[in-house]
Amino acid sequence: MTPCDARPRRASHLPFIAIVLAVAGTMLANASLRADSFVSLPDRDYSDDHRLVQTDPRPHAPVGAIVYPVLGFPSVVAPGDSIEVLVAHADGGATTAWAARLVTAVDPAPQTVPLVVTGHAWDAATDTYLVSVAVPDATPEDTFDLVVTAATLPGGEDRQRNAVRVRRERGRNLRIVHVADGQLQDVSTLVSPLIAAQTLEEIRLLQPDLVIYSGDIAFGGDYVAEYRENYELFAGSGLAIHLAPGNHDGYATIIPTASTPADDPPGQLARDGLHYWADTYGPTHYAFRLAGFRFVAMNTYDGEAKRRNGLGFFVGNFGGQVDPAQLAWIADQTRAGTDAGEDVILIGHHDPRGPITPNRDSYPWPAPRGSFQIWNDQGSSDELLRLIANDHVTAVLLGHEHGDEHDELVVNAGAPDERRVPFIKTTTLSEGALDRHGYRLIEIRDGRIDRIDYEPGQQSIPAGLGRRVFAVLSGANDGREASLTAALDNRLTRTMTITLELTVATTPDGLAVTAAAPLTASVREVVATDVGASKAYVEVTLPPLTTAASLELAPAVGGGGLQPGFQRDAPGGSSGNGGGGTTTPGATTPPAPRRLGGGGGGGGGCRGGNGTPGSLAPLLLLAAAMLVLGTRRAR
Repeated sequence: MTPCDARPRRASHLPFIAIVLAVAGTMLANASLRADSFVSLPDRDYSDDHRLVQTDPRPHAPVGAIVYPVLGFPSVVAPGDSIEVLVAHADGGATTAWAARLVTAVDPAPQTVPLVVTGHAWDAATDTYLVSVAVPDATPEDTFDLVVTAATLPGGEDRQRNAVRVRRERGRNLRIVHVADGQLQDVSTLVSPLIAAQTLEEIRLLQPDLVIYSGDIAFGGDYVAEYRENYELFAGSGLAIHLAPGNHDGYATIIPTASTPADDPPGQLARDGLHYWADTYGPTHYAFRLAGFRFVAMNTYDGEAKRRNGLGFFVGNFGGQVDPAQLAWIADQTRAGTDAGEDVILIGHHDPRGPITPNRDSYPWPAPRGSFQIWNDQGSSDELLRLIANDHVTAVLLGHEHGDEHDELVVNAGAPDERRVPFIKTTTLSEGALDRHGYRLIEIRDGRIDRIDYEPGQQSIPAGLGRRVFAVLSGANDGREASLTAALDNRLTRTMTITLELTVATTPDGLAVTAAAPLTASVREVVATDVGASKAYVEVTLPPLTTAASLELAPAVGGGGLQPGFQRDAPGGSSGNGGGGTTTPGATTPPAPRRLGGGGGGGGGCRGGNGTPGSLAPLLLLAAAMLVLGTRRAR
């Protein structure tokens, strides 16, 4: 034995170091992930077939295994953050291998974004999994379908259309589009579906942060056909839309039976519009947060089926009502939002201020009434108004009345703490008189509602037959063309900012955008599609009454253009254009591109770059201390 062999051996501390570093790395990774916009889904079982019992068929049920996010309750998430996906799957918790991906919605040249599954948990009480997924930093701002895969799912996967909106943070600034009352199958307006489709196409060009629909999507006749047609309209829009039901969406039909007492239960339920809602769009009420606001989506056409009973769209009670269970949940949300320092915005269909038209007995046959109904139940009206007065409700978004209205509820009038709560009602999207169609663009700056009117004297942006804001492209937008030219129109009397999604062939020279006067344009980001083409998100400012103004995306002359991976405001980099992809009329030279994931994190102690969040410094110190202690003990 050599002298070296005779010395006492030191215990190796390398395994301990590896464990400490692994634990610290996991803590850092998990702590840097923030959740998406989800706040509350009070009923995870909303789509359970055992609860949606009726005699009429329900053949169209897009809500399958994924119960959040879904078409009617989408996720809004920033790149680099996480989504908590809820999957209904009654296998006793046996599934351990999950995968998920995003696919750009309604895209002729789609982009697939694999998601990183960071964990999953089984809830035996509701037969649901909570599958946590991380959205990569390089994900572009866009609307995506969500696809979740597992070998034990029927067909191996489930897909929810337009279920995820990826959006970078902009402080307390929001652009919200509010729509209501499409009633697309209304027999009095045969062109409603065409008007709605054109308007949704226009809204997609605006790329707002949120689209909120305050009910009355359907009409109430043949719900099977109506819900299928309206689902296809929304799924094809490429928009993530937060939906709340109206009365036309929730009519019920009860068939009297001689052997069944009227009150135990009242006959046989043939159909319930709220069942089709759960099958097609998702939950009837839920809450989410964004930019320091808590949005509470309510079902204001609540109540037992016999209250909502009718023959098709001939019903006795079509005003508002919220039952005690939902009221208690709304109260929890408004109080929690207030306690968290959030501004609360309520979303619904009916105005709880009334006037009140008391419910009538609608079984076995409804008793139609000629007067228009706003709210039916005095008790829930009083309670909602009390919540609005006592908690920090900032605004209430409503529909139902097929006209624009903006007034205020004065709380604590004359007192030092007097405040005014805006009640904002938006006209019909596509039903009835052609001169009333429209949608509202609400602009919030620094946490305050800055603008809700289209122009003085007109609140909603006009819609209807004939497009107002649109682009006509020179070729197929699928990546086969070397360049694309867009002819842009803004026939409104207000400047509009839109985003064009242009996909062309990838070129070594990179891409440049040229905008003719009076346009200004800026490339926000460029990504690679699944077929290797280059998709550019081009933000364009359209002055009022612009006609056939030209913009071109083409290979950069002399090279040095924008390549996939470019982002104008890259994480860790400075904000603003700085010339970054911005063109004045006639300009063609792009800036040197910044690439996602580069640099040393910038941003100091803030999450958003690739650097370490400052709030995690104590974890690093703890890890270092554990490392030193472990080394000493090993010696």
